[in-house]
Amino acid sequence: MTPHADESLHDIQATLAVEMVKQLPHLTPDAFMTLVGRHVRQLNDVFQVPVPQADLVEAGVLQNSFPAFLLLQRRDPARASWWVVHTWQDYTGELHRLPAVDDKQSLLAYDEAVHQFLASAERLDEGRRILRRLTAVLGLAQDEAGRMFGVSGETIRRWDRGKVRIPDSRLASLVSAEAALARLEALFLPDRLPQAIRRPAELFQGERALDLILRGRISDVASRYEAVLAYQA
Repeated sequence: MTPHADESLHDIQATLAVEMVKQLPHLTPDAFMTLVGRHVRQLNDVFQVPVPQADLVEAGVLQNSFPAFLLLQRRDPARASWWVVHTWQDYTGELHRLPAVDDKQSLLAYDEAVHQFLASAERLDEGRRILRRLTAVLGLAQDEAGRMFGVSGETIRRWDRGKVRIPDSRLASLVSAEAALARLEALFLPDRLPQAIRRPAELFQGERALDLILRGRISDVASRYEAVLAYQA
């Protein structure tokens, strides 16, 4: 890179850092992406990136600028702008390897696929968090958790290890169960809840609350406890 080109690159990076600072009071992902996209297009124009590859360069930089967004959230615009510019340099340094992208729909489809993949991973993490919370608070073994959600204990273990995706229907059941658990936690001290659900009670026709919970009826258990405790109060 010539001294003039290096100076132009430095100027654009400095300008980007200044404009990033202006965004800090109201930083949003949309505004950040708009700002980064504008400067990437400026870089492409100044350094005459061929039009067929320019869209791919812009998409690549935008997709890989999340660390820059985090750096800016942490009030470090210098490193955030450095990340963007050096990511652009990485892509343009491989221009001879980048295919021409004539159909922007393919980029949009790929972005949507990435979004769906990340959303699926987030749902998996949320399901694992809820599952671990339920087993810990209620004192359930994984085989018991399996009975609660109509699957085998081995399936629960595979969910917990992230080996398989938790189906959407089961994830909905996990979310509902956690909401019922929160209702139970509002009624019992933490160390009393596991004991209470393991005692046979007239409230459950001589069964244990745990028996209903293992049949997938934790919401019913919470409602019955709420009703009887409200009556006693």
